[in-house]
Amino acid sequence: MVAVLYLALSIVLVLAGPAPGSQGWGPAPFLTALQAVGAGGAWSAIITVGAVAAAAGALLALVAGVSRTMLAMARGGDLPRPLSRSSNRYGVPQRAEVVAGIAIMLLVLLASDVLVAIAASSFGVLLYYAVANLAALTQVGQWRLFPKAMQVAGLIGCLLLVAALPGSTVVSGVGLVLIGVLYRGIVLAVRR
Repeated sequence: MVAVLYLALSIVLVLAGPAPGSQGWGPAPFLTALQAVGAGGAWSAIITVGAVAAAAGALLALVAGVSRTMLAMARGGDLPRPLSRSSNRYGVPQRAEVVAGIAIMLLVLLASDVLVAIAASSFGVLLYYAVANLAALTQVGQWRLFPKAMQVAGLIGCLLLVAALPGSTVVSGVGLVLIGVLYRGIVLAVRR
């Protein structure tokens, strides 16, 4: 339902939007569209609150996912061991959540523009899903739930979306991945 709603709103914005070649709807398309049809006031407040709630929900999901990945990596010896502890009281990886939260805050604070932070996050998420699609291609027999064409389409979609990101974001993202690969090589060398 959410995907259909987003698609419908996007189509309406494109069809009713400014002429090609203009500045488009700007950084807040729904607010601009509301103002264009003379519906401001309460509707603007509702849209703003909804956007903040959606962004906060996505951020919380990101912190939760990243912190649990950090917990698993620390338990496997790929990240520092202190990150491998969970809270006895709440059962959550508090240390990893604090580190993930600090990293996200630094990304937002140090980014020249909020769109840079969003693009950086998009690169990471798309890379994650590309790897997940590659991993799903290796499933065999009873473990395969969907046809391979679905994973191939998902992988191609991720790569196309990465290609649509700003070049500086892709270069920075690839640089961070290379740093991660170097770190992993050092960890493996130390273990040997």
